[in-house]
Amino acid sequence: MANVEEFAAQGAVRVGNGGVGLGLASCLVGAITYEVTERASKTALIPAFFGAPVAGLSMVLATTQSAAVRKHVAHGAVIFSLLGTVGGVVNSVMGLAKGKSKIVVGESFAMAVILGLHVRMAVKHFKAVAKMKRDSAAQ
Repeated sequence: MANVEEFAAQGAVRVGNGGVGLGLASCLVGAITYEVTERASKTALIPAFFGAPVAGLSMVLATTQSAAVRKHVAHGAVIFSLLGTVGGVVNSVMGLAKGKSKIVVGESFAMAVILGLHVRMAVKHFKAVAKMKRDSAAQ
């Protein structure tokens, strides 16, 4: 079981570092869009509102030694990413249907892709740890 915990800790660092980068990328999308639209609406910052908690929680994930803390912050970060991904997809589709500007649709789509990558990365790690635990228990 020690190998499982070591694998989980190493993966948490990788997922955490990736989450920090992807969270910051989402913040950057929001900040750039806010500036490009000449600060017309604070809703342009929505990607930053999702990206900041993802980056913050991921930073804790990458640096903490506690397995219990890692589990909580990992799931918290994934929840923010999942909500941002779903929101980005829905807003992109609705924006296209309503004829919104390319900037609005593009920003929503970029947020969905960026945060979706974080969800994919985290779920892949969660599944690998679960499989390793099952295999370890079977022996």
